[in-house]
Amino acid sequence: MSHRNGCALRRRYGHADTRAPFRSFEEASAERDRLEQEVSTTGSVMATFPQGAMGLIPDHVKATLAWREANARFRRAFKALQDFNIVFTRVFAKELRAQRDARRGGK
Repeated sequence: MSHRNGCALRRRYGHADTRAPFRSFEEASAERDRLEQEVSTTGSVMATFPQGAMGLIPDHVKATLAWREANARFRRAFKALQDFNIVFTRVFAKELRAQRDARRGGK
């Protein structure tokens, strides 16, 4: 990740020291759930397009406006989730570790 991308992330999701714009782990978790749902929804739309014998999308399908728009929506949603997770895992590392430990039976 370049320095420029890191600055954009801090502007969008807040600096790791301030936890802005999320005031709590619960708010950030809700945002993560929303982004994951968006990726899932757009991925489902992508799965409706026909695939060839080896599972690849044929070129004549990729040339359609519908596929290009769906692909662009999926890529934007996935990139937003990726960018969010970069900041989320750094800012809320302790909370995520505690949540993971609790799910595994605690330490």
